[in-house]
Amino acid sequence: MVSNPIVQATLSPFAGSLSDRMSPRILSTVGMAVTALGLVLFAFLDYESSVMFIALNLAFIGLGFSLFSSPNTNALMGSVDRKSFGVASSILATMRQLGMIMSTFIAAAIITLYIGPIEISDAPSSSLMSGISWSFVVSSTLCFIGVIFSFAGVRRDRPIRG
Repeated sequence: MVSNPIVQATLSPFAGSLSDRMSPRILSTVGMAVTALGLVLFAFLDYESSVMFIALNLAFIGLGFSLFSSPNTNALMGSVDRKSFGVASSILATMRQLGMIMSTFIAAAIITLYIGPIEISDAPSSSLMSGISWSFVVSSTLCFIGVIFSFAGVRRDRPIRG
């Protein structure tokens, strides 16, 4: 489980620096796509998935988070006046928290649909694994939708040729 934060802590400063030299929207879009691919891979988890697969995939998702988070913050903060930095930063933090809360709710709701109204410790393991897999499918789908919107924003940033 520690591979994700290690990768994030190591690579986020480089991603932030890179976003100062190239389009942060492109880096954010690539980061979101990498994260979505990692979530797709987790949809295939089963009882025989190795710890190495899980650790490497968590590191891969950490790479995606690194490429997304710092450049996304850079793009957002670069789009507001200096006097609005405090408000923009607080809105960004609120949206991140809301995203974490909503994703937890969605995953829990999907898993609950599969295991039914019983204690999770009493749930059949096949039902639990199905719920977990489908929560990753839904999460990756939402992430890919974000990639599409982000890509549309990148394309819109291009100068119009006339």
